[in-house]
Amino acid sequence: MLKVTKFVDQSDEGAVTIEIETDKYSSVQIDVEPDAGSEVLSMKELGIDSEADFDALCELVEGIEAYVRTRQGA
Repeated sequence: MLKVTKFVDQSDEGAVTIEIETDKYSSVQIDVEPDAGSEVLSMKELGIDSEADFDALCELVEGIEAYVRTRQGA
């Protein structure tokens, strides 16, 4: 199970924070900053059991990185 529970758009400051709920944890916060080369933690560190959920999270982070770059005019 993977569920985004919070999305804080601070793209004008160069970042977006998402909070997710996973199989193991009720709240995991991920800061997405494109120029910092955001790294998604491993499935085990995030408490995700499904590889498909992990792949979806990676795609979400990549999309958010692109969104922040666009908002910054990069």
